[in-house]
Amino acid sequence: MLEAYSSSFNPLRLIVFGQRRYLGDFFMANHSAFEKKYVAKDTMSDVEGVLEHFNLPPKTITFIRKNVRAIQLALAFVIIMVVAFSLYASYSKKHTAEASSALGLALEEPADKRANYLRKVVEDYSGTNSATWATIELAHGYMAEKAYAKAYSSYSIILDKITDTDPLHPLIIFGQAESLEAQKKYVEAYEMYQHLKIFSGYNDLAYLGMARTWEARGDIEKAILTYNDYLLTLESSRPQAKSYIESKIVRLQAKK
Repeated sequence: MLEAYSSSFNPLRLIVFGQRRYLGDFFMANHSAFEKKYVAKDTMSDVEGVLEHFNLPPKTITFIRKNVRAIQLALAFVIIMVVAFSLYASYSKKHTAEASSALGLALEEPADKRANYLRKVVEDYSGTNSATWATIELAHGYMAEKAYAKAYSSYSIILDKITDTDPLHPLIIFGQAESLEAQKKYVEAYEMYQHLKIFSGYNDLAYLGMARTWEARGDIEKAILTYNDYLLTLESSRPQAKSYIESKIVRLQAKK
């Protein structure tokens, strides 16, 4: 029995088996194939090879590797700016729509309450076209109430915010001229009407306003000269306008 056991016992087999078990335990305990350091090495190798796959020049690849951090920061900045711009555009669109709605509701209010609502549009939506039109409506309202100084102030606020090429520019100039004329500030009003003359489509209003200021100051001769200058600008296709100016000239000549 002992001999049979002895013959089946092989020390070398035990040693080999023990080594296998030891090595297996060692790798299982300390050298997992899924550990980060092994994956990182493979991944790093892949990343380094990506640039070569694009067939970039060696100098370009070297530059990218040396400045990878700066490139990442630049890309992050661009992404942030794009997102910020998109958010601002969305907000601006919503803000503009709300301003238009508020202006529409304000204009529907009764005349005695309208001014308060228009002021709220100006305050809440400053910088929008709706706020500009609300200010214009306020100025028109002041003119209707004979609050001419307030009207002039409102027109001046708008004029400071728009460019010379803005379509509103001549309209605001005319509003200022009217409010000054209503305040009997004829010299200033004349200057505004004279400035208005350069804008296409406002020629009639400009000449008539200039002539009125001369009449109001009692300078009939200059009023007649202004009407005559205006008469020269009128085309033959406007017989009614020419007839009106000619009658004004005759009336003024009778006062001399």
